[in-house]
Amino acid sequence: MLELHETLERLHLSWNMLVGTIPLAIDRLSMLKDLQIAGNDFHGTLPSGIGVLENLEKIRIDETLISGILPATELSYLPRLQSFSASRDVKSGRKIVGRLPSFDKVPSLESLFLNGQDISGSIPSNFLSSSIYAREVILTNNQITGTVPLELDTHENINLELAGNKISRLPQTFCDNGNWMRGIVGELNNSCDAILCAPGTFSRYGRAASKEDTCLPCDDQNTMAAPYFGSTTCEGPVEQRSILLELFQSCQGRQWYRNDYWASSADVCDWYGVGCDNGEVVLVNLDSNNLRGNIPSSIFRLPKLQVLWLNSNRVTVDFSNIYQATSLLDLRLDSTGLRNIEGIGQARSLTALSLAFNGIRGRFPAEILQLNNLRYLAMNSNVMTGLLPNVFGNLRYLRTLKLDRNIFVGPLPPFEESPALAQLYLGSNELSGTIPQNLLGGISSQAPAVHIDLSRNRLEGSIPESLGRFENLVLDLTQNVITTIPSELCSKSEWNEGAVGKYGCDAILCPARTSNAAGRRQDGLPCHTCRENDSNHLGQAVCGGVTSAVKGTNMVLTWCLSFVTALSLFISI
Repeated sequence: MLELHETLERLHLSWNMLVGTIPLAIDRLSMLKDLQIAGNDFHGTLPSGIGVLENLEKIRIDETLISGILPATELSYLPRLQSFSASRDVKSGRKIVGRLPSFDKVPSLESLFLNGQDISGSIPSNFLSSSIYAREVILTNNQITGTVPLELDTHENINLELAGNKISRLPQTFCDNGNWMRGIVGELNNSCDAILCAPGTFSRYGRAASKEDTCLPCDDQNTMAAPYFGSTTCEGPVEQRSILLELFQSCQGRQWYRNDYWASSADVCDWYGVGCDNGEVVLVNLDSNNLRGNIPSSIFRLPKLQVLWLNSNRVTVDFSNIYQATSLLDLRLDSTGLRNIEGIGQARSLTALSLAFNGIRGRFPAEILQLNNLRYLAMNSNVMTGLLPNVFGNLRYLRTLKLDRNIFVGPLPPFEESPALAQLYLGSNELSGTIPQNLLGGISSQAPAVHIDLSRNRLEGSIPESLGRFENLVLDLTQNVITTIPSELCSKSEWNEGAVGKYGCDAILCPARTSNAAGRRQDGLPCHTCRENDSNHLGQAVCGGVTSAVKGTNMVLTWCLSFVTALSLFISI
C-alpha cells in the first residue's frame, strides 16, 4: 500500500478485523487527505510522523486500541485538518492518556471527538485558538480537570461536550452564548446548565438537554455527591478501601486461605490479590481462595478495574452494577456454583468471560449476545439445553467459543457470520444432523490455526469438503455417526498437528469397525480392529457401536456435575 505514497488520497479500512500497529512509514503518504481506520484492533501509539501529512483533512481512529500520548505538537500543525475522531466508548483496555493537545494551529478544524479516553490535566488556554469553524468538540468521560478556559468564549456557535470529567469551574460568560450547544443555551434562557450541570446536580447527559431533560439536585445530605460540573450521577468519588472491605466482610474474609494485609491500615495495593496502576485498583485475583457468600455489586464501582478473577470459590454474584465497570476486560467466575447471570449483558467492555463448570441451565442466555466486545467465551460444563442460537455473528470479535459438555440439541449452526471465530468447542452435547458445508465460512482460509471440537454428538454423514480450505486445522469428530471422509482431506498434511501427514484418513477418524480412545490415529495410538462387526461409523472411541450408550453416559455425567455443584453451593451457604 505504501507503494502508492505519491498518489493515494483516501484510505478507508474501518470496521475490518485488522490488527497490529500503524506503520511508521505512514508519513510517506504525502498526498493522503482522508485516513479512516476505525473499529479495528490497531494498537500502540499514533505515529508522530502523521504530523508531516499536510494534506490531511480527516483522521478517524475511533474504537481502535490506539493508546498512549497523542503527538500533540504534530497534530497542532495540520493546516487542512477538518475532523479528528478518536472516541472510545466501547472497547476497553489501554487508552489515550496525557494532556489534551491544543490544536492551536489547525484553522480548518470543524470537529474533534476524544470522548471515552483517559486524557487528564486542564484544557490549554490556547485550545482551538485558530479554529474559527469549530462546531463539534466532544471530550466527555475523560479525566480533564480545572477550569474551562475563558478564551473559548470567542466561539459563537460550538457544541462543547465535557460531561463526565472533573471540571471545577465554568466561566459564566459562556452562558450568554445562545447559539452554543446547538442553540440549547438560548432555548433555556441562557442557562449554564445547558453546557454543564452545576456541582450538586446531575443529569444523564451531564447537562440540560432540553426543557424537559434538566439537571436535577442530589440529596442534600450527601455532601460528596456530584462534586464537579457535568456529573451524570449523584454518586460521590469512589472509595476503593470501602469497596474492598465490603467484599472482605461479605465473603468471610477471615476464613480465606490468603488474606495478607486485608482490612489492615496498609495501602490496598499491598493487599493479597490486588493489583494497582498509579494507585488505582486494576486487578482483583482471589481465585481458589475459599471465598464464601455474596459478591457485593459495589465491586463493579471500581473505576479502573480491568481483571476480576473469583473462580473456584463458593459465591454468588450481583450483576446489577456491572454497567459501571467500564474498564473491565476479564471476568472469571467458573467453578463458583453460579446459576443466575441476569444483568451480565450490561458488561459491554468485557473481552474475556469464563462461566464454566457452573449450574447455568435452560437455553443459551440471550444477554451474552449483547457483549459485542468479547474475544473469549467459556460456558462449558453447565446444564444449558435447547437449540444453539444462530446469531453469534453479533459477537464479531469472538475468537474462542467453549460450549462443550452441555445438553444442546438440534442442528449445528454454521457460524459463518463470525469472522474471527477460530476456536470452536461444542463436544459432548446432543447436536444432530449433518455438518454444514459453510461451517466457519467467515474465517479466512489463511487463519494460522483453527480448532473445531464436535466430538461426542450425533452428527452424521460426511465431513464437509469445504473444510479443506484450512491448512492448519485440529478437527475432533470422535464418537459421532460420521460415515464419509472426502479423500482430498486425507492429504492435509498439517491437520491434527501433523498426524494427517503421517497417517492419512485414519488421523482424522478411525475407520469403520476400528477404534481407539481418541477416535483417530495418533503417535503411539493406532486404530484397533473391533471384534464386533456392527458399526459402520467412523471415529469410534469404543467398539460395539455404542454411540448412543456413550451419549447417555455424557448426559448423566453432565446432570451429575450440575447436581454436585448445586449441592456443594447449598452446603457452603
